[in-house]
Order: sequence, then C-alpha cells, then structure tokens
Amino acid sequence: MSHPVSLVDQKRAAIIAGFSLLTMALLAPIAFFVVLEPIQTAGDTAAQISAMQAAGTLFRVSILIFFIVAVLDLVLAWALHGVFSPANPHLSLLAAWFRLVYTAVLLVATVALVEVQSLLQAPAPDSTHWQLLLQHQFNGFFSAFYFGLGVFGCHLIVLGYLIIRTNLFPSLLGALVVIAGLGYLIDTLGKVMISHYGLGLASFTFVGEVLLIGWLFWWGFRRVAH
Repeated sequence: MSHPVSLVDQKRAAIIAGFSLLTMALLAPIAFFVVLEPIQTAGDTAAQISAMQAAGTLFRVSILIFFIVAVLDLVLAWALHGVFSPANPHLSLLAAWFRLVYTAVLLVATVALVEVQSLLQAPAPDSTHWQLLLQHQFNGFFSAFYFGLGVFGCHLIVLGYLIIRTNLFPSLLGALVVIAGLGYLIDTLGKVMISHYGLGLASFTFVGEVLLIGWLFWWGFRRVAH
C-alpha cells in the first residue's frame, strides 16, 4: 500500500536531487571531455590506442566516474519522482522510467570501457585482431553513450513538461528543460541519420539543466527554512 508524499519528503527529495545533479555535472565532463573525447579525436587506430595507453590511470578513473554517475542517476530518478509524484504521478513515473532506461544504457556503455581496459592490460600491439577489437569496444562506448543521450533527452522533455504542468517550479524553467532535452534528442538523431554530424545543439541548450539544479536547492532549502 502506497503512502502519500508529505511536503517535508518533497523538500528532502528536491535537495537530494540537487546534490545528485550537481555532483554529476562536476564529474561527468571530466571523464568525457578531459579523458575520452581527446582519445576519440586523436587520429587513426594506432594514435587512439597510444592515447588510451598514455591516459593510464585517468582512463580507469573515467570508468569509475561513469559508474558513480550511474548510481547517482538511480538516486536522481527516485528523488525527482518524490518531488513531482504528488502533483502528477503518471508523468513523474514516465520521467523516472526514461531516466532509468538512460542509466541502463550508460552502464552498457561503461562496460565497453571496462572491456577496453581489460584489453589494454593484455597488450598485443602487433596483432591486428587485438587492435580492431580494442577500437570496436571503444567505439561501442560512444555509440551506446550517444544513444543514451537521446533517451536522456526524452527524460528532460517529459520532466520539463511536468514542471510546466505543476505549480512547484516556474513554467519558464520547464520550457528551458524541454529545450535542453530537444537539444540532446536532435543531436542523437543527427548522429544516426547524418554522416559527420557536428551541430552539437546540446552545447547551447543546457541552460535549463543548470537552472534546474539551482531551483531544486532554492526550493528545497527555502521551504525547509519556513
């Protein structure tokens, strides 16, 4: 039997969601932009493998970061559902499920990095099969990762619409979150449908995500203080 969510529970959930989002926003760019993306753009297969080997500990740290992010995503799905379920349980549940599916895809992508690390620990640089397998696993991470961002975009679109439909947060914030979600979704579809797609809309539409973090903290702590 389910119990109604109290306002105090909503406040706590908002604060937990804010901390989870902030931590992910700080950690994920380190793993992706500092470690993995430079390897992807290093050049041909030999250059990428050399970059992987040169990354060393940082490569392993990036794997750990993505596992931490996945755990935080599970916490966030629960926390956001706790915030919005009293206002609209069905949309809130849909947003949570999109987040959970995204988390599952992220874990699949991270497992590909684990496979890469295992291959790096048993080097066979003169083996064409080894090199192709290493590149296949590394490219598999990016394929799964970018697909996951499309699912993540769907999560943001539903979440933004949910914000618009409720009176907890400003409708403008909800609209900006929807725009952020559309940026991710369009980028994913672009990578699938257009060769050499490089528009990168999500790099410009992420404002709603940042404002959401701030608003979760403000709403949670402000309400607690009164």
